[in-house]
Amino acid sequence: MPGEAASTLFADPAMLAARAELSRHPGYLFRRTLQISAALFSERGARLELTPAQFDALAAAKALPGLDQITLARILGVDRSTITVVLDGLMRRGLLKRKVAADRRRRLLRLAGEADDALRWGWERIGVSEAQLAAPLAPGATDELKVALRLIATDPGSQAPTWTPLEPHDAASPERVPALFDRLAFLGRRCCQIWAAYFMEATAGNEITPGQFAVLFMLRAAGQLDQNGVAHLVGSDRSTAALLLRLLEARGLLSRTVDQLDRRRRMIRITPAGQELLEEFWPKVLGAERRLSARLSAVQAETMGRSLRAIIAIHDQTPPEGPLAA
Repeated sequence: MPGEAASTLFADPAMLAARAELSRHPGYLFRRTLQISAALFSERGARLELTPAQFDALAAAKALPGLDQITLARILGVDRSTITVVLDGLMRRGLLKRKVAADRRRRLLRLAGEADDALRWGWERIGVSEAQLAAPLAPGATDELKVALRLIATDPGSQAPTWTPLEPHDAASPERVPALFDRLAFLGRRCCQIWAAYFMEATAGNEITPGQFAVLFMLRAAGQLDQNGVAHLVGSDRSTAALLLRLLEARGLLSRTVDQLDRRRRMIRITPAGQELLEEFWPKVLGAERRLSARLSAVQAETMGRSLRAIIAIHDQTPPEGPLAA
């Protein structure tokens, strides 16, 4: 069973050390929670064949008929290139149409085909997924978590794409607007954007991503891991983990050696160059974390971390492809 495999893997002392160290940092908590919510969406929304971003775009377009593409990007808090990719996917599905406005400067959007049916079915299933994501939290803790996430999500100090959420009084279907932006999944995605912006600012010029930095960080904590261990800790599939490792290995930041007990297995370690990079940028990354949490009180920050760790812990023990798929 997948859950049993994960439990065995996370019982390994090196994995436990790396996981405990990672779970102290909000950037990792946001990223892992986002991965879990996306997996639950894919499981619950399989019939839709939509990504979370496509569903959000379709729901926003339904709420405000005649919405233009640039305004939609601001409403969802994404950049223009991202919204273009999202909308192209919806158009290929025949769920959205796009036309050039009379001023020739805007592209107006309208629902098409079976978009209304997809949204009706999707809202029901999204509600189930959101409840399942929050299931490990005590009564009232979900609302407290949302308050903290919203403070970070609306941080005006980062270089993340502008987010100007649609208000109910602006919408043709106001009953759905709060549900769109008040989801843990949506707020978690936005917090990931804020963290990525602060991280990239702190590490400017080094061309390392938050995911690559997390791999180096956990290898230092664990000592050594195989590729499966790396994939589980970063919450990715084997091919994505392999790409991360290849990029870091090409830069001389990690090395692989044959496991003497199992010669089919390659053990991965951080190199002196990787250690040097961590030591150089670690104070800057901690500074980025302080900026990320600057709008929270100490109690809010601690409560948020505890809630996110609870969500991650239960879903890592029983991943969506296993017992969570009710």
